[in-house]
Amino acid sequence: MDLSIVEPAFTVTGLYRADRKGRMRVDIFAAGKRVFSEAYDGRNGWQLREDATRPVPSEKGTAALRNSAQMPTKFLGLHEMERRGHRLEPAGRERVDGVLYHVVVLTLAGGQSERYYLDPETFLIARSRAHKPLHPDIDPTPTTIESVYSDFRPVAGVLFAFQAVDTDLTTGKVLQTSTILDVRPNRPAAEALFGLTP
Repeated sequence: MDLSIVEPAFTVTGLYRADRKGRMRVDIFAAGKRVFSEAYDGRNGWQLREDATRPVPSEKGTAALRNSAQMPTKFLGLHEMERRGHRLEPAGRERVDGVLYHVVVLTLAGGQSERYYLDPETFLIARSRAHKPLHPDIDPTPTTIESVYSDFRPVAGVLFAFQAVDTDLTTGKVLQTSTILDVRPNRPAAEALFGLTP
């Protein structure tokens, strides 16, 4: 996925890649120049800043990176969660902003849980809520983050939410807006892509 990422302090673009082995990598660019990369290679997380020549493991961020490739708001479906070792539980109905959503709780194998709000008409994931830090390596303080997904478009027979807005539910502050610029599914990835390489 090519992404536009807007936060209060900056606007950047990103290239997010993941595979069904649970690996992921994101490269961040400002004015066309790579300024940051981070990845999970299936066992370890790492990150590489713009001026660094050697990637460093990210202890705080490894779990977040691992979870990133497992979430059903990227490219996996809710129906795939249990066979990947995660647990799904129904949590009844909950009204948010006038909509009575169906709610399911996903608990990942590593223990992180997230609530997913399914639109009662389309059954697409319209919202999610989780108690976690947005950028654990920058500020590990958790907060309750609500993500609202919109602008669903078909790509390779699957509907992707082309926009996600993350808000701190405690303060009401918008933390991040991510917009998909392009999706290129089912591309082969070299083994070295996710490893500890620049």
